[in-house]
Amino acid sequence: MSEKRDERKISEALDLLEEMAKSNKAELQAMVADGYTNLEELLAAVANKLESQAKETYEEGKEKVIGLVSSVNKMVRRNPWPFIGGVALGMLILGAFHSQGKSRK
Repeated sequence: MSEKRDERKISEALDLLEEMAKSNKAELQAMVADGYTNLEELLAAVANKLESQAKETYEEGKEKVIGLVSSVNKMVRRNPWPFIGGVALGMLILGAFHSQGKSRK
């Protein structure tokens, strides 16, 4: 008789544990779902901020490049001969390296 009572108590305890696990499972799933929603919102905010910063950086870089190209264009138009000489010298040096490479083969 004592064994039946012990078995019944164990069975009741197991049933209670099972019910608690089911209710906790639902709570845990709700917490995880809320966490994912919050994480999704956080990532969306970070992505928007990064996008706006990237656009600003792109525009700043674009303006700097346009300014640099404009100033180089003005310098070349004022006095083109140093630039023509520099390009000729560079081609001469590249040609010398190229011809040395062919003679080694």
